[in-house]
Amino acid sequence: MGSHDDWLGIYDSAVGGGVDLAALSCPNCAHRALKLVYVYYDDGYAPDRGTAALWCDSCLMGITVGRVRFLGGYPRVLSEKSRRADGGPIPNFEIVIPE
Repeated sequence: MGSHDDWLGIYDSAVGGGVDLAALSCPNCAHRALKLVYVYYDDGYAPDRGTAALWCDSCLMGITVGRVRFLGGYPRVLSEKSRRADGGPIPNFEIVIPE
């Protein structure tokens, strides 16, 4: 299984390094099915920041990264409408925790 650091490396490459997420493979299952969505909160505090959800649509493993700036043009979704169960884009994926 890919480590939390492996997932952070993918996040950094996609957001800070300008690498196309579609070109990167999942560190867990090696499929090219990675998705990244920013979750924002309707509190008016920081409209350009929130939580990043990065997961593999194949194996449903991934990470969340809090208090990030919305970079890279990835989709944004309101917190209350983020889960697939509520009609949003983010599935109930297993979060890889730091060791």
